[in-house]
Amino acid sequence: MILKTQPYSIENLLGDLLRSNTIDETEEKKIRSYLEEHPPTSLIPWYMKLIVIIGAWTGAIIFSLALGISRIINFESFSSTTIFGVLFISTAIFCYLGLAKSKNTTPTEASLKHVFWSQVALVLSVLGHLLLLIGITIKFHTPGIFVLSLALCIGLFKLVGDSLHRFLSCLLVPFTAITWIMDKNIPDLFHILVFIEVAILIFLVYKKIDDKTFKPLKYAMVFSILILFFILQLPWAHHEILMLPSNIIMIAVLTGVCLHAAKENGFKIPVADGIIVGGLMIVCLGLLSTPGIIASIALLIFAFHSRDNLLRAAGITFFPGFIFIFYYNMNMQLDEKSGIIAGTGLVLLGFREYLKRRFRVQMETMSEKNQSEGNE
Repeated sequence: MILKTQPYSIENLLGDLLRSNTIDETEEKKIRSYLEEHPPTSLIPWYMKLIVIIGAWTGAIIFSLALGISRIINFESFSSTTIFGVLFISTAIFCYLGLAKSKNTTPTEASLKHVFWSQVALVLSVLGHLLLLIGITIKFHTPGIFVLSLALCIGLFKLVGDSLHRFLSCLLVPFTAITWIMDKNIPDLFHILVFIEVAILIFLVYKKIDDKTFKPLKYAMVFSILILFFILQLPWAHHEILMLPSNIIMIAVLTGVCLHAAKENGFKIPVADGIIVGGLMIVCLGLLSTPGIIASIALLIFAFHSRDNLLRAAGITFFPGFIFIFYYNMNMQLDEKSGIIAGTGLVLLGFREYLKRRFRVQMETMSEKNQSEGNE
């Protein structure tokens, strides 16, 4: 005799965990949010999803190229690129809204359709953005593409719920701003752009806005800052731009990240010790003469503290790149470069020793407090 049992669903699991007080309602909401953001698609092998994605992008790109080769789309005409850009973006929005309302019963079929049409919508949206940017460049030049990208980002952010689309849309805004600044040859505006992006990140972190809606914005700001510093440290730009303002901004960010991580972990730093930490940071500012290295260090500290694997991977990837550019593209002698790197190492070792002593003092204080409470 074969006993038939009911499947143990996610709803049953979460209900049992709540009743046993293993998790609370806040943790249950986080689990549900994660499951909504990462739907179960384990029934589909990764290579099948990859084939579907390649097919979607290839078909959409070939279709667009055919329209261009046949001169249906005239890339030199403002009206033609604008009309087809609006048409492509409207079609992409229609696909995204249809995916949001679709309710299929077969998990494998639903997942495959979702992967295919979401990628078709994404590539159509990307092509639509490019066509609109080409048309605006023809008519209004670089200031126009920045205004357009900002308007599209704001207008489509809530309308399109796809995380990758939101990330690319938010990432396009600072890149068009960089293009505008480079075209007008006003390098000091780079620091203002960095300040605005850092302010947005601080707001998202301080207000603890880390839901599915605004997470792509946070990632876009982080990646745009890293890529911007990477561009500014290239040989052609290094001697034209004074990096000190961005250094000051990043050293303030690094200090804030360290203090935030210490506070979140219950590590109290007195005012006097805060002055010591700030002094060490200022020394680092003098030795690390590139904001990219400081930014990647701050990102790594925040990523390990918040257990964010994507930000951790970004920090680990960009950090050696900044070191490489710093070491090989500065107009300095080899002994000067070696001295800077050696001095930086000494500062960081001193900071590590300081943290070890503070941790030891705090542990001794906690031990004495526990003993006194036990005696009472």
